[in-house]
Amino acid sequence: MPDQDTQPINPDLHWLEQLPAGVILIVGERLRYANAEALRLIRAAALHEVLGRSVQDFIHPLDLARVLARIRRAERGEAGNPPTEFRVYACDGSLRVLAMTSTPLRLGDSWAALATFMDLSARAEMDARLRETDDNFQRMMNTMQDVFYRTDADGITRYVCPAVRNVLGYSAEEIVGLPAAMFYPDPVEREPLLAAIRRDGFVHDFPGRMRRKDGRIIDIAISTQILRDEQGNYAGVEGIWRDITERKRMERELARLATRDDLTGILNRRALLEHLDTALQHLRRGGPPLSVLLLDLDHFKRVNDTWGHGAGDAALCQFVALIQTQLREIDQLGR
Repeated sequence: MPDQDTQPINPDLHWLEQLPAGVILIVGERLRYANAEALRLIRAAALHEVLGRSVQDFIHPLDLARVLARIRRAERGEAGNPPTEFRVYACDGSLRVLAMTSTPLRLGDSWAALATFMDLSARAEMDARLRETDDNFQRMMNTMQDVFYRTDADGITRYVCPAVRNVLGYSAEEIVGLPAAMFYPDPVEREPLLAAIRRDGFVHDFPGRMRRKDGRIIDIAISTQILRDEQGNYAGVEGIWRDITERKRMERELARLATRDDLTGILNRRALLEHLDTALQHLRRGGPPLSVLLLDLDHFKRVNDTWGHGAGDAALCQFVALIQTQLREIDQLGR
């Protein structure tokens, strides 16, 4: 049975074939009708080349948020959209500039977007600048080490640069169209980020985690800002995130070195004294009693002098391991 999305909509629209302007009908972000002028403008040889395809296959990434916002307004039956310019990729891969206006169209119990557009590509100078902008954008995206991304109001990834393959192991094509939350170890971890963005309009170096394609969890830092549609409504976010796993590892290692004894791994002198000072403050404020036990190894110098410091270190580590088997969760052991 033929795919419903590839069947033409409403044969009563045949009169639109006579119009000199391009006309398309969009239902659920998919093209369900295009007149002859529309096919000519996007350089499609026949209707079947575009029927059932998503508008995202044609719209330039930098213009996609505006176009999708217009489609949603039409599908809600809201007033028609004013004319706007946007860029599309024709079926032959060329970039074209169109001026489009759209209006809601009632189809049974639901609404669709009926869009009319005209070709502005004849403006050669503007075309050249747009192509240069697009080339620069693509070149910048292709050489970035960090990941530039854009999501819509529903959290769906609409664009991600090629660097995502080096960071997450996925190609950009595998990620576009999927919820951004699914790449977090737990989707709930993304909620503080969204709350901060909606509160302040942006975040800078916001900490987070993501899951790579191979299952490994990495640390990331996100700098992003809110996107709004033409009416000021929340339309998604765009920004950059980077892999800071190595930086986080080094920070944790530095924190460990600052508080732990190199040889035994137990608290060092400074950290132990800090714990003791905190416990004494709690005691003075009526907290629970505490005990301090000082352990000394008799004749330990003789071990070092007789068998060397390596043997002394091994004896000390074995002694610490023995003591740790007797510790409770609330106990602290240091050297």
